[in-house]
Amino acid sequence: MGKKIPQIRFSYDDIVAGSKDLSNPNIEAYQLLLNAVHAGTGIHFLDDDDDNAIESFPHYPQSAEEAEQMAKLLKDAKAALKDKNDSFIKEEFAKMDELLDWATKRHFSFSWFAIIGVIIFSIFLNHMVKDKEEWVDKAKATVESLKNWEKCDTTVKFEDFDVNSVQKYEFNNAKAYKCSKLYNYKTSYISKMEDAQAWREKMDTASTKEIRKNIEENIEHCEKVAEEYRDKYEEYNKMSYREIKKDATKSAKARLEARKDDLNFIRRWCIFFILLTPLYIFACRPFGYTIIKKEEEARNAGFFKKLALGLAGGLAAGAMSMGWYYAVNSSGKIVGDGDTGLNMMVLFTKIGMIIAAICIICCTAAVMMIYGTITGLIRNYNWKEIIAAAKARIAAARK
Repeated sequence: MGKKIPQIRFSYDDIVAGSKDLSNPNIEAYQLLLNAVHAGTGIHFLDDDDDNAIESFPHYPQSAEEAEQMAKLLKDAKAALKDKNDSFIKEEFAKMDELLDWATKRHFSFSWFAIIGVIIFSIFLNHMVKDKEEWVDKAKATVESLKNWEKCDTTVKFEDFDVNSVQKYEFNNAKAYKCSKLYNYKTSYISKMEDAQAWREKMDTASTKEIRKNIEENIEHCEKVAEEYRDKYEEYNKMSYREIKKDATKSAKARLEARKDDLNFIRRWCIFFILLTPLYIFACRPFGYTIIKKEEEARNAGFFKKLALGLAGGLAAGAMSMGWYYAVNSSGKIVGDGDTGLNMMVLFTKIGMIIAAICIICCTAAVMMIYGTITGLIRNYNWKEIIAAAKARIAAARK
């Protein structure tokens, strides 16, 4: 957003000619006007839609000092005007008045793209917060449910433990929790023994003693780790009900804390962007001369935004253009919905591409807003003066 930079081009050659014409009664006014034109060192670039050429508009003020000097020289030039009927110089005065009026006022320069993208991102984060709150509530309920466990001591021999049996929710009772731990240890044992067997099968193809030695070391390592898992199984299998409950309580509370951390992390980012949006709008109120000074940077930011929109648009268009699978007969006529499994893959791919497009837009908008806020607060406000004025008001209020 922001008011468009005025497209002002001074009639420079005519001003120079007037400042050198000794017969001109307004020669002093022309000379002062020329000095005022030279006081502006900024250049504004305008893309010509007809031939894509970049046309330059020089002599724009790009600092408060330049604008102030230009205004002073313009005032002196007006005061030095003798021939009031010189319409040309009056037109040049009017151009400079217009330019200075724009350059010395603040203009909103925030990007609607950044704001809308961050609003979408904040809505998504808020949804995640609600989801995380539900998970925290479930974790709290799990911790409370441990108090109602019924005492039950059970042991299951290593050889008799069936890893293929359906495992209940681990915090349902002491037995379910213990079996979930035993399941982890035994499956880890089986996995390592399978790795050892895989290495044994490679032994016959070993071409050198060095390779055989390496295979033997790998077999030994896998078997050693497997035995460690079996020892852990036996150790846990001997634990009493009190010990199982204590371990389960510790695990449930750790899970609760982890989910609280996740919730707080998402909630902080959600609050951050909600507060950042008005701060971003406030920060993006530069003076006109600052807009001129940072115009090239703004052009680069615009390219960055267009690139993100291009990528997001390409993903969305690709998702929309993906076709579905249909069953056809020998004549090419559609006779059914086709392979449902393949169409489900197409659907998930479409959804994934659209989500990726939205993520690109939201992430780009967030980066633009954070960068715009930081740079805006630094560039667009004199904090030393603001703080000094605030201190002065506080001191005056205390008297």
